[in-house]
Amino acid sequence: MKQEKYNEVYRNLEKGTINDKTSKAELEAQAETITNIIYDRAYKICREKTDAAYELLGSIKKVITRRTEEMKLTNMDDSRITNKF
Repeated sequence: MKQEKYNEVYRNLEKGTINDKTSKAELEAQAETITNIIYDRAYKICREKTDAAYELLGSIKKVITRRTEEMKLTNMDDSRITNKF
């Protein structure tokens, strides 16, 4: 998007030196650059939070699995356990 805006402005400028055209085109494309930076930062923040949430989900699954196994063991019928001594 930024490069397209830059090229469009540069082509439409009829007067001025190459340096003048370049600086005007960069100035016009500056809003696109800032928008891209904002989107990149927002994406990075969202991705980091999503990764942290998945990590937390994995930990919670492990805890639930362990607790379920513990409950199965404690709820086991005493008649199944035999004393071999």
